[in-house]
Amino acid sequence: MHTPAQMTQPAREATPAPFNVWERAGITEHMGGVGATERLLARCQLAPGQFALDLGCGTGYTTALLAARHHARVTALDLNLALVSRARERAARAGVSERVRLLQADGHALPLAAASFDLVVVESVLVFCAVPQMLAEIWRVLRPGGRLGLNELTLCRPASSALLEMLDSLSIHPRTEEGWCGALEQSGFATGWATVKRLSLHVQLSSHLQVDGPRVYLLALARGLADPALRQLFCTRGMLRAARQFLPDVGYGLYVAMKR
Repeated sequence: MHTPAQMTQPAREATPAPFNVWERAGITEHMGGVGATERLLARCQLAPGQFALDLGCGTGYTTALLAARHHARVTALDLNLALVSRARERAARAGVSERVRLLQADGHALPLAAASFDLVVVESVLVFCAVPQMLAEIWRVLRPGGRLGLNELTLCRPASSALLEMLDSLSIHPRTEEGWCGALEQSGFATGWATVKRLSLHVQLSSHLQVDGPRVYLLALARGLADPALRQLFCTRGMLRAARQFLPDVGYGLYVAMKR
């Protein structure tokens, strides 16, 4: 996953404390685990040699997957320079550097030519961003008939005010499946496929260990526990009780839409 500092508005507030730790440690969150990422890419039907944009690439797992397994020519973009460097290292380890271009940039104002991509992939980014502005930029850089693949935190049912307040304290702004599809339609996309699944903490942990490795993940946890602001935010009875209470209400949505 891709943290709010990776894709934030030009005039933005300070990055929430939890994501500062994620950035320093260099871990990536894939809602539904890497299996969800693979299902999303399979639905996007990318042909070998086509051009893909990994918007908010984080440490570059999806970037390398697009280049290695789908044989795409990939532009990977993130606002955080340290994560761009990690994505570059991952591409080199995967042997796909010649098919990957990496940029540091803001997704609200993409430094990319119009109609230059067959696919844009966005994972755990829009919940932190100005959605209409981001979707307008994605629509601009996609070719006619190009696809957008999203993996975003999704409400399984209308949220209570208590849940929304908790998520807002983390600068997270999810929508229901209808809300995400509505935003896509309003931005000129035709939604072709959507599915929502509940989150599994076991799947999320397994994905972290697979993508980031035990050392990096444990380092992120250690840094979090050592940060007084994080302990005050997360390690309280109220926050832990809320997490247990609201876990059934949130999941992840996979969406594939086409530029009309």
